[in-house]
Amino acid sequence: MTLKRRLMLTLLGVGLLPVMLLAILSTRDARTALESQAFAQLESVRAIKRAAVERYLTTIVDQTSSLARSQAVVDAMVDFEEGYRLYARESGRSQSSLRSRVLPYYEQEFVPRVVDAHPEAQIEANDLVEPLSLSALAMQYAYIIENPNEVGSKDEMTAPRTFFGYDQAHMQWHPYFRDFLQRFGFYDIFLINNGGDIVYSVFKEVDFATSLVDGPYADSGLAEAFRLALEAPFEDDAVLVDFSIYRPSYDAPAGFLAVPVFENNERVGVLALKFPLDRLGSIMQERAGLGQTGETYLVGSDGLMRSDSVMDPDHHSVEMSFRHPETGRVDTDAVRAGLSGETGSLIGTDYSGGTVLSTYAPITIAGLDWVLVAEQDQAEAFAPANQLLVSAAIIVAVLVVIVVGIALYTARSILKPLGREPADLQRVAVAIADGDLRLHDDNHEATSGVYRSMQEMVNGLRSLVQHIIEAADQQASSAQQLTAITDHTLENVNRQNEQTEQVATAIEQMSSAINEVTRNTNESAEVAKTTHQAVNQGVDDVVQMSGDINQMSNDLRDANARIQALREEMKGVDAILETIKGVAEQTNLLALNAAIEAARAGEHGRGFAVVADEVRSLAQNTQSATDEIANTVDSLLVSSKEAATLTDDCSASAQTIAERSTEAAQRLRDTLKEVQQIVDITLQIASASEEQSSVASEVTSHVARISSMASETETAVQEISVASAGLAKLASELQNSVTRFHLD
Repeated sequence: MTLKRRLMLTLLGVGLLPVMLLAILSTRDARTALESQAFAQLESVRAIKRAAVERYLTTIVDQTSSLARSQAVVDAMVDFEEGYRLYARESGRSQSSLRSRVLPYYEQEFVPRVVDAHPEAQIEANDLVEPLSLSALAMQYAYIIENPNEVGSKDEMTAPRTFFGYDQAHMQWHPYFRDFLQRFGFYDIFLINNGGDIVYSVFKEVDFATSLVDGPYADSGLAEAFRLALEAPFEDDAVLVDFSIYRPSYDAPAGFLAVPVFENNERVGVLALKFPLDRLGSIMQERAGLGQTGETYLVGSDGLMRSDSVMDPDHHSVEMSFRHPETGRVDTDAVRAGLSGETGSLIGTDYSGGTVLSTYAPITIAGLDWVLVAEQDQAEAFAPANQLLVSAAIIVAVLVVIVVGIALYTARSILKPLGREPADLQRVAVAIADGDLRLHDDNHEATSGVYRSMQEMVNGLRSLVQHIIEAADQQASSAQQLTAITDHTLENVNRQNEQTEQVATAIEQMSSAINEVTRNTNESAEVAKTTHQAVNQGVDDVVQMSGDINQMSNDLRDANARIQALREEMKGVDAILETIKGVAEQTNLLALNAAIEAARAGEHGRGFAVVADEVRSLAQNTQSATDEIANTVDSLLVSSKEAATLTDDCSASAQTIAERSTEAAQRLRDTLKEVQQIVDITLQIASASEEQSSVASEVTSHVARISSMASETETAVQEISVASAGLAKLASELQNSVTRFHLD
């Protein structure tokens, strides 16, 4: 593995492993915290909704009981009962005559509307009209068929054109009950005598004047409420009958409140009110704190909706749920647990099959068996955790790029003065030590630094050895020639001068070769000096880089200190937000209490109720804004913490790089010493070559003297013979010495 790759892997491991471990742990902890926070928020919404629903149910039960105890209701019950009993006789019409007038209304108005709303309904107009008594027919004819107002507005008529006793009572009491209904939002108000006859209703639907004992609606929820109230021993014993399909309201679901009416401890009838579904729905459809996918809804013991769903009104509204229970029923884990009396939270599926965070609680006011469910899509609830995971991944990716860049820069900074990998330098040095002066470089990239100098040194050594080999060969040849001359000198003295000239020529060639060796050696010395200067400059560059990295480490520590100071400032903001949130919650509760008191105050409290609603809305907006600010501050705290950790890691990495740069500088200084040794050796070789040149000059001088020493030829020849033998031996030794060098 190359040094560059080792450096990159080391820096990547040191820089990224701690960051990745921290990112994984932080993301896991943040996801757990966000899940707990999401459940806590849903549980808070559930608790608020549950309290509001229970307060509302308690309020309307109390309103019903209070209304039943009022003298106006007692007097109206007595008046309507007497008028109802006499109405058939006062009208003077026969039952068949009235039935023939009432039946077309059922056939042309009521039945088509029921079929339009509920196409699967099995309904016959005659089955509804046949059980009606003479009084019921007469009163429906007068107050429904002869009523000039449209269906749904029949309550606008105070009295018909006739002026019977019942009509006088209706003219007196109808405005009172109609005003009460409009002020408190009830769907209808009924007065029922002890015999089960509906002697009065506000909206005059087809249940008006019918019998709840043997009439067409004896099996309805209103009839059940009447029977339960009739059995109640006290006037405060209000009963609430859960929602069911109510045919007089065109098969729409309806629930009823009923309470007995007493006069002087004697039961005179029952007061019943149709449950105001829209008021309950407005409580449940308030979505503050539930995000884009959250909602709260009520489910009855039959699994059908008791409030409209915000997310799926086409299938899970109260009306659609009762009309199409096969698609509108809710049978989830949360609903089953709540109907069993449990209060809790879970991650499960909602009515549409999506994964949600769900909290649930039972509602058992006035005998009801409902469950309140607060839900939010898991994707939205955990969106901050997923965003945190994406942010962590982005940070890790950026760090990978940064660390890779630093690793590449560091590796190049270290390898540039060397020119190649340390293994390449070692290979060249070992080859020189083994006498192999052949350059085996499979990498054809341009070289520089120490490796380039070593290449030049090898080239110089190869040239030097080549010249030495040539000189040794020449010396061997000269020795052979001298031997031959010695052998023939005695035989042919006359040829002495010729042989002497040949010797002189050979010596001149040797001198020229020695001079060439000297010149090449001097050039090698100059190259070695240049290498020494380059290495010295590399040491200075590495030292300068180490100082720059130390300065960067100090800057990172300063940045970390500033980030920590920012975190302390943001923690102070949290305390202020908690105070604002507490004030908003108290304001919300006070506004809600004020609204309830205003409702109890009736007409006099209507203006105050508007102000209380505005104050409550302002408190809820303030609480929502503080929650958003708190979430933003929390996100900033997490980001600043990650930034502080990142600067600490970068500072540590910079310190490590600085230390390694110092080590690299020391290694370059060691290399500098070795280059100096090469310079010294080269200079020694140059000095030796100069000495050889001087010796060659002396030999030339001796050869010149040979020609003038003819008289001493024999002695000289003998001396030359001995000298030739010694020269041959030296040449042989020199040849043996240079054979260890490989040039080709």
